[in-house]
Amino acid sequence: MVLIDNYGRPLFNLRIALTQNCNLHCEYCHREGEEKLTENPAEMTVEEIVRIVRIAVSLGISKVKLTGGEPLMRRDITEIVEG
Repeated sequence: MVLIDNYGRPLFNLRIALTQNCNLHCEYCHREGEEKLTENPAEMTVEEIVRIVRIAVSLGISKVKLTGGEPLMRRDITEIVEG
């Protein structure tokens, strides 16, 4: 089974925002390096992220992009990448 977009094209890429937190101040970022972008810091667990990626791969996804805020602010980033 392969995921198809509204135009009939197969989907191969998945983007997951791991966190909204960021300690950078990149001029080009629309968030302008705000350290906390929300008062609700709930983030997916490692297990949830790994499960989503595995399901996506079973549906034909071949590339996963980990984004955020700044993904490296997650203390469990290595667990996520290894998962």
